[in-house]
Amino acid sequence: MMRMLWRAAAVAAVAAGLATAQPASAAQINGALNFVPIGTVTVVGGGSGLGNISSIKFPGPPLGQVVNGPDAGGGGTGDYAIITALTPVGVAPLTIPISNVNSGPFAGAIPVITFGPAGDLTRFVYTPTTIEISSTGPDINGASSLSYATTGTVVDTLGFYDDTPTDFSFSATQSTLTGPINVSFTLVSGGAVPAPAGLALALAAVPALGLRRVLRRKTV
Repeated sequence: MMRMLWRAAAVAAVAAGLATAQPASAAQINGALNFVPIGTVTVVGGGSGLGNISSIKFPGPPLGQVVNGPDAGGGGTGDYAIITALTPVGVAPLTIPISNVNSGPFAGAIPVITFGPAGDLTRFVYTPTTIEISSTGPDINGASSLSYATTGTVVDTLGFYDDTPTDFSFSATQSTLTGPINVSFTLVSGGAVPAPAGLALALAAVPALGLRRVLRRKTV
């Protein structure tokens, strides 16, 4: 009789654990993506260094921004490896206001980055929540640089990945006050894989069946 009560209690504990267990969430994204503009990058207020411009404009379709990966022949890394070199990346708006340079967080236009495998610009959507801009130069030769750093979230519109904290940034350099502007973009995502709730309770109850059986053998 006592043995049956122990077994019933263990089975009830397993059932309770499984009832409270939730399906495991999809993993967050771990990966990086690098891309560059194809075409001419222009600025408003140029001629005195990138730290003094009022906006920067990236080229639009049909080429716009394309993935070049960590090297000229690569694509994304980690989970973003599904996005190959030369894949288009969407940046909106293409004209980004620049202000508060070297003076703390920037509050203004928010660039949304969209990308995906095979040029599917609806798959992943990155939206920043914080933006900070800094610059260097111009030096004696007229060289200057601009750094645009943001933090935000990438959403997988297909739901395969969880919403993932992500950093997106671009750097612009100019070797002379009137020279061409070179830009490179970097998007880095990373997050821990969540554990399903309630599963530990369910698994903890399972050994109770065997444990009672061992104790029973020792006492008879």
